[in-house]
Amino acid sequence: MTASPSGGLKPSFEAFIEPSADGFIPKFSLAEPGPYNVKVEACDMPVKEFRIDAYEPINPSKVKAYGPGLTDGTVDTPADFVIDTRGAGNGALNLTVEGPCEAKIECKDNQDGTCNVSYLPTMAGPYNINILYQGVHIPGSPFQAIVKSDLDIGSIRCYGPGIDPSGNLV
Repeated sequence: MTASPSGGLKPSFEAFIEPSADGFIPKFSLAEPGPYNVKVEACDMPVKEFRIDAYEPINPSKVKAYGPGLTDGTVDTPADFVIDTRGAGNGALNLTVEGPCEAKIECKDNQDGTCNVSYLPTMAGPYNINILYQGVHIPGSPFQAIVKSDLDIGSIRCYGPGIDPSGNLV
């Protein structure tokens, strides 16, 4: 019996042995991620003991992104969203924001499998947010956010010589 990372006892398991240039390579499946102490035996004789760390398989389709910054934004105002990699395995996260101008990106790792992302668009227009996990786009990526100007044209008034009271040129 061997102890699993969650503390329960797991029965011994068999490994498939493949020859290699350096000897043999054991291959086996584990029930859960975490550290394992492995004891290798041949004909009930101990051969070697070692520790391995098992990781969840990497699955970019399990990464989620959500928040208002993925769909819209306002010029010179941070656009925020969250990326959740929990359950997707231990992979590399890549993020780019492409638009009519370069947008500064800030990413805060929350140390729980999520990160808060903020980008600062300085021009109006469409922005593509590309989120890749282990080199693969996550579901919904690239996202397209429409960034609008914060200019309120309804508050603009024209007056003076040559303009009639309704705002038209005379």
